[in-house]
Amino acid sequence: MPSSEVSLALFVPLIAKTDRVDDVAGFLGKGYELVQAEPDTIQWFGAKYDDHTPPTFLILDTFRAEEGRGAHLTGKVAEALLANADALLAAGPEIAKAAVLANNVRDTSAGVKNGLRVLLDAKPEKAQAVREFLKVRCVVLVSWVGVEVGFMHEGCAAARRG
Repeated sequence: MPSSEVSLALFVPLIAKTDRVDDVAGFLGKGYELVQAEPDTIQWFGAKYDDHTPPTFLILDTFRAEEGRGAHLTGKVAEALLANADALLAAGPEIAKAAVLANNVRDTSAGVKNGLRVLLDAKPEKAQAVREFLKVRCVVLVSWVGVEVGFMHEGCAAARRG
């Protein structure tokens, strides 16, 4: 399915306990393996922010329908996250439902190694202008996803291989 057909997402920042950073990274690797059995999870990204204090990771996944998102929320990755949250995370995971405004995810079978997160905190009266910007103005290297969580917009998330 073309990535342009996704409209829903989950945005899950994860703040790791300082002594469990490697374990959280390992958890995301296992999460990637588990999500392969979910046909309605179209894209799944596990990321670690560089030089971020406290150590912060992110799960971002996309879906074309609420049924897929709901199945993911009751699936093996969510189950494992909730079961391990107290041991791995400094604070409980905040799982936010988000709308995908636009994306350009190309074949990433060779692996995406680097990324960039840009936080756009739109004034309420400018939210529509930010939505339009994300749909038509972002230029990227390999892939990007623009999502909306309330008035917070994540956008122009560029990535490159190797």
